Formats: sequence, C-alpha cells, structure tokens
Amino acid sequence: MLKNIDGHLKKIILLIIILLTSYTFFALTNFYNASSGGVYSLTYSRFYSSVSCPQWQTLPLSNISFAREALPSRFKLIVWNIYKYQAPQWQATLDKLSKNADLLLLQEAKGNKEINQYWLTRGWYGELANAFQIGDSTFGVQTLAKVMAQKVCVNLTAEPYIRFPKSTLAVTYPWQGSDLPLLVINIHGINFTLGTETLKAQLSPLLRAVDAHKGPVIVAGDLNTWSQDRTDLVERSFIALGLRSVNFEPDHRLRVMGMPLDHVYFRGLKVERAFSSLDPGSDHQPLIMMFSPL
Repeated sequence: MLKNIDGHLKKIILLIIILLTSYTFFALTNFYNASSGGVYSLTYSRFYSSVSCPQWQTLPLSNISFAREALPSRFKLIVWNIYKYQAPQWQATLDKLSKNADLLLLQEAKGNKEINQYWLTRGWYGELANAFQIGDSTFGVQTLAKVMAQKVCVNLTAEPYIRFPKSTLAVTYPWQGSDLPLLVINIHGINFTLGTETLKAQLSPLLRAVDAHKGPVIVAGDLNTWSQDRTDLVERSFIALGLRSVNFEPDHRLRVMGMPLDHVYFRGLKVERAFSSLDPGSDHQPLIMMFSPL
C-alpha cells in the first residue's frame, strides 16, 4: 500500500498509525508511571533504586547462593522482544530457547508474581527495568542470566509524543573468557519520532558507559531502526567505540519499511554462530548467538 508513496510521507503515515494504536492501548489500560530508574531484582525478589547510567550501583552478594561464579567462556545469548507475553505461545518458545542458554535479553518484558515464579523455578537470576506499571505488572527491558550480576544502572527515556518511557538496562557479569567483566546493555529504542535527536539522546549515556568500560561488551535489543537515518545513527555510534554488528544467518528479524529493528553489537569477544529463528510467541523473532573468547 505504501510502496509508491514518498519516503518522508511514509514515515509520517507510519508515525500516525503507531500513535493511534498506542493511544488506543493506553486509553483502555489502567496505566501509571513507575518510579523513574528503579529496578526489580529476581535475585532479591524486591524493587531497589538504581543509579542512572553511566554511573553504577554495585549489587550485594552476601547470603546468596548461585549456580556458578561466572558466565562460561563459551556462552549462548538470546535476544527477544517478547511483546509483553501477550502471544499464547510465549512459554513454549521460551522453554525451548532458554533450555541451554546462559544469558537472555528481553524487551517489552513483564514482571509479576506468575512470570517471576516462571524464571525463579528455572534457576534464573535477573533484573527488570521499572519503566512503567499496568495493574500489578511492571514493564521494561529485562536481563536474565544463570549467574548473578555485579553492577547495574538504568535509564528511562520518554517518547516525545506519547510520553511513555523506553528503558535501557546495563549490567556487568564475571566471565571466564576475560579477566575483566562483561558489560551487557539491553535497550528498547525510542520509536515515535520522525527525526533522530531523541534516539541520539537515549544512546548517549550508554555510549559513555561503553567508552569507559575496558572489558568485553555486548549491546543488544529492539532499537526501532525503521529508517535509514536511524540505522545510520546507531551504526556510527557503536562503530566509533570499536563495536561490530552481529550478522545473522538465516536472518528472519522483524522489518519495518525493509529495515530490521533488532540488533546486537559486540567488542572483545567472538561470535561463533548467530541466527534468528522462526518461532511463535511475539511479533518479533528471537536472535540466537554463541559467543566465545577472542
């Protein structure tokens, strides 16, 4: 329908569609903002305040037993926008994907009693950015691992038109493949803008965190790169800091106007294999990777 329309007009039409959809959703929902910058920890089963990136909050490790002290030198990473667990097949797909995984980065994740229990009974530790709440559920990006995080920081960035926040969560883990910790940044990119200034502002604190980190780095998530300008901004920003983009084969990533929305960037480690699968459970397809030391 849009293929013969001028590129700028396409962006305007897409933005109007997204805005109308979003307003309809939130108008029918008991929505309210959560405390800015808070994090829910599965490890401690409670909320705690976390500093904003690029500053860091060190997590206490006392009186906590965990499966192993560091991520293995060769580890499996899953990145997936899970669409707020709305699709009926989410559990079957997550059971399959997470069975042999070491690290999970979820966007549009949800935390409540039922879903928290799902992760705890399967031996996962994790942090969930407290971006906003609907009823008794908290929403934001969530990073889960089979080991405990060392440090954490969080940022929320409000969508310019609808004012609802997108979240970024940075976590460090000990990793057997390096003497220095692995920095993992999970991001859900600003979406409802025609230009790139707000996305650039959202990226700024995490870029400072990456620049200051001397060890290996993974940055991943749904960056909402549905235009060439957005894609170019993201690519330039990470390449300037020595990160490389993961190439997926096969590549079934969700595309809008021909552009993939989900990305993974890395530095200081090696990708053995990377692909996106065709699995039900969300409007996005999962990204699956195996990393190892250089």
